[in-house]
Amino acid sequence: MSNKTIIAAMLVIAAFTAPASAMSRHDREWVSHAKGLIAASIQQNGGTPSIVRRCFPQYGKCETEAYAMFGGIMSTMITAEDTYGKTVGRYVCHYNETADVKRCTDYDRGSVSITMKGQDGLWYPVANK
Repeated sequence: MSNKTIIAAMLVIAAFTAPASAMSRHDREWVSHAKGLIAASIQQNGGTPSIVRRCFPQYGKCETEAYAMFGGIMSTMITAEDTYGKTVGRYVCHYNETADVKRCTDYDRGSVSITMKGQDGLWYPVANK
């Protein structure tokens, strides 16, 4: 594994880490899951994790998302941050087999949202639980 890959993985793991200096069990579990997903992504992608960072100025937030395949299903972990870099949301998502429906669970609140990819390539909410 190259130094660049290691640094990228460390930055993503840091992004997935809660800002509190003393992490709760819940936060430690999040970091453990993130490390596992990133390790799988590195293995599946020739030594480089599949990571996307995107910002939404209209909402004042940015998201870092890591991807990996488990049992033929794409799974992701997303950390959302506000304009100050404070974590404002953590999500675990699973796509269907055709990657056009995504079910996300808010890691901290437990709520579930389901979105569907439209013909225009954008994601639209279709159901919430």
